Amino acid sequence: MSNEDLPKEFDIIILGTGLTTTITAAAFSPIGLKVLHLDRNDYYGGLFANFNLDAIEVWKQKNIDLNKGGRESDSAAKNKDPIPDGVKCIDLPQERAQAFNLSSSFHVRERTPEEDEAAKKLQTPFKPFFPLPKAAESVSDYKKTSEELDASKSSDCQDEKSTNQSHLQD
Repeated sequence: MSNEDLPKEFDIIILGTGLTTTITAAAFSPIGLKVLHLDRNDYYGGLFANFNLDAIEVWKQKNIDLNKGGRESDSAAKNKDPIPDGVKCIDLPQERAQAFNLSSSFHVRERTPEEDEAAKKLQTPFKPFFPLPKAAESVSDYKKTSEELDASKSSDCQDEKSTNQSHLQD
């Protein structure tokens, strides 16, 4: 999607992607309002965010830097253009650390030979409960596959109807 395709005007702008702001955005969108949902972080969820190990290290370092007195650059210095008439500027507070005295350590023990053997015994080949559809190689294959599925569904329905009718007659 290019920038030209994106909306230029919004009814509501919501800052933050925590639980309450996400619920608020979800409430306004279905009633037809154009909602712009922004977050200062490069992840969603605010204080409720989940991270993988790499991301938690980045988050931890950011909080350590904020605790040392490092701050995000002042938004007023970034905003040198004059504010147009009719636009209200709201000064937002600087980002604060979300955690203090952070440290992390990992202890992953190696498996014993008995655990390795037990794990090998538990490994079984994947067998899907339902048959997996064949992969379509082209659009025409997909259409053919869809038609086959529709035909099989209608024949299944016919079989079920005849079975139900025979039970009713008995």
